[in-house]
Amino acid sequence: MSEGSATQRIRRLETLRRTAAVAMHTARQLVTPALRGQLGHNTIISTATYSPWQVDEGFRAMLGSMAACTLLDDMRLYELWQLSDQVGDLRGDAIEIGCWRGGAGCLVAHRLAQRQPGTPMFLCDTFAGVVKAGARDSVYVGGEHDDADEATVRALAARLGLTNVDVLVGIFPDDTGEAVSDRTFKFAHIDVDVYEGARDSFSWLLPRLVLGGIVVFDDYGSSTTDGIRTVIDELHGHPDVALVRNLNGQAVAVRRRLTTPGPAEA
Repeated sequence: MSEGSATQRIRRLETLRRTAAVAMHTARQLVTPALRGQLGHNTIISTATYSPWQVDEGFRAMLGSMAACTLLDDMRLYELWQLSDQVGDLRGDAIEIGCWRGGAGCLVAHRLAQRQPGTPMFLCDTFAGVVKAGARDSVYVGGEHDDADEATVRALAARLGLTNVDVLVGIFPDDTGEAVSDRTFKFAHIDVDVYEGARDSFSWLLPRLVLGGIVVFDDYGSSTTDGIRTVIDELHGHPDVALVRNLNGQAVAVRRRLTTPGPAEA
């Protein structure tokens, strides 16, 4: 059976995509040692072109106000923007663990406040760099991303007119979990870069996560944060959560059952 023009067009695009991906990945391996020999990694190029983050005026306005205070790209920020909106009607607070200079956390705080004014948003960081790096982390050793401080985060929140943001300084949950231990959460963003930090944060959060609540793990797809990938792999099959591994580099956990005891069941 001969192939029609539409089928041929799709095959040509796929061939072009594969060729471009191989060429770009080969070049990236030259400058990124962590990618060398990693069969599970490839440079991802999609034939899809729709980019809603380019035309969402509310998102673009916020992005222009906080771009210098985040290391996340537009795709990952837009994922936070959209997912936090989808839980806007649920009860519970929101939290970001690993906020750096506060850009992504303030973006979420703004979006949640649009749906439920005053929704508390807790931004957590040591402001001394990455902690809890260990054997499951092949690149991070601790202390990275120490170029941020509490004052910068609070100044950003004030500049954006956010009255629902609070900053918790210290290791989470070890130092600061007790301050919010009696709360429940509908949205969380975990951006701590290393295995133990992400595992401890999610273990603390899960019993406090409401039904339908969402946790976004940053850096799932990065070659430098293999510890985060291990956390997600260990969560696979957990009865309480559904997992989505996004090609934008994030992983998303949605609470679908309440079998883990905790305040969220109240």
